[in-house]
Amino acid sequence: MKTRLITFLLVVLTSATAFADLKQLNKTIAADKAANADVYQAMDELRNQAQLMDAQKRGPIAVIGPMLEAVGPEIRLALAEDLLKDQPFSGDSATVRRGWRVGILHALGRSRDVQFRDLYTHVMRTESDSDVVRAASSAMGKLLDDEAASTLISLASADTPNAPAILAGMGTCRRAVVANYLAGRLTAAKTKEDVLRATLALRDVANSWAWQTKLVSASGEGDASRDAAAKALVNKLGASAIYEKELVKALLIVNSPKASSFVQQAMKGASKDGQERLKRAQARLGKNPLN
Repeated sequence: MKTRLITFLLVVLTSATAFADLKQLNKTIAADKAANADVYQAMDELRNQAQLMDAQKRGPIAVIGPMLEAVGPEIRLALAEDLLKDQPFSGDSATVRRGWRVGILHALGRSRDVQFRDLYTHVMRTESDSDVVRAASSAMGKLLDDEAASTLISLASADTPNAPAILAGMGTCRRAVVANYLAGRLTAAKTKEDVLRATLALRDVANSWAWQTKLVSASGEGDASRDAAAKALVNKLGASAIYEKELVKALLIVNSPKASSFVQQAMKGASKDGQERLKRAQARLGKNPLN
């Protein structure tokens, strides 16, 4: 009984904090709605379109984000309001809801608008669908600032059901502090799920293509991020046979100039099997198409 009460109080307090953080955004939405009522009325048509797209989808969810993004920036606050209201769709709506909410977060995240920061935090704290949580984490990451990095690391480190999905999506926050955090998570990972999740997130945060773009490279943290990721990937490869192909693929995508030297260092303390894995990785690195 005592444990249940504590859990209930924590949920209430977390929800109260999340809604308090949304106070300013709700004010902004209210003002925008008063000035642009027609935009909000158009949401019904967009929701209907989402249901049609779900019926025709070829993957697990409909790809709705590009459609919402194409409408234009004038729809963003209306999308934020819809995300908060979370009104049900008709019929068997689980996949419609998932695709719709992931699509909204895709469109808002691509805007890199800091006014939606608290909205992303709210979704990561309260959403029950892991795909939606991951999309909120990815949207937060695209802000690329210290506050986004700090929030993501804090939420990914918490002992909550949503923490794994937050970790899976935070690779879009391409900052050295996030790369170092994910490197630590990979080093500590024991289960197949944890190894794969951390590997894919590291591959994302240290993606060499992304670090060539002007927006991402502006921090000047590209080399440090790629080196931290490569070292963790190499060390995991030498220590464990779990997801060897994914670890090597991530190494190729990260494409750190120091990867080969990391392999040589890891060879010294690796087992015979580990050394064989590292040799295979070294051969792949020597033929990396990115070079």
